[in-house]
Parts: sequence; C-alpha cells; structure tokens
Amino acid sequence: IIAALAIFNQDPEVRIKGDKAEIRFHISGPLTHIKVENCVEGTENCVTETVMIPQKTRITRETVRTVYDFMTTVALVDSKVKRLLFSFWMYDGDVLLTSHPTVVKINKGEWEF
Repeated sequence: IIAALAIFNQDPEVRIKGDKAEIRFHISGPLTHIKVENCVEGTENCVTETVMIPQKTRITRETVRTVYDFMTTVALVDSKVKRLLFSFWMYDGDVLLTSHPTVVKINKGEWEF
C-alpha cells in the first residue's frame, strides 16, 4: 500500500494589505479538508480555520495531482509583531495525512521565510 501524502508545492506567498497579512499556500494531495491555526507570536491572537475540499475535486491515487490554492488572512496587532506561527493539518476523511508547522518572520517591514 502506497501512503498518499499531501505536499506543499512551493514556499508560501505573503502580501500585506493594511493591517492584515494574506498568506497563500499551494498544496496538492488526496485531501478532504485542511485545518490551519495561525497565531501572532507572544499574543493570544489565534485563528483556527477548517477548509473543506469539494468532493467533486477530490484527488484519488488514480488521478493527476491537482494544486489547491489555500489562503488565510491574519491581522497584524501592531508594528511590534515579529513572527506569525502557522500549523497545518491535512486530512483525507478522518485520516491525518501530514502536518506542517511554518513560521513567517517580519524583519524591518519585510517578510522572510
């Protein structure tokens, strides 16, 4: 039995719009849903989202991998925010395929990975 894994196709893209940061991930795999938690480091400002993948676009082992665009937005509390902490859990039904912690750093107004 070949284990099916969800993968990140490339580094996340970040755009700052006012006091919000938009983070877009490109993900492929046999996913039914993605749960993501993002937190501003040093605060209790956390958001947990669950994104369902429509059944008609679900990937099976027999089909070509498709890339999902997943975007999440987090509010920047103030200019002192230095890091955003992201944790992803990717599921196929009730089966956890993979998890992926990511740290997004802010440095002098620039974003680094």
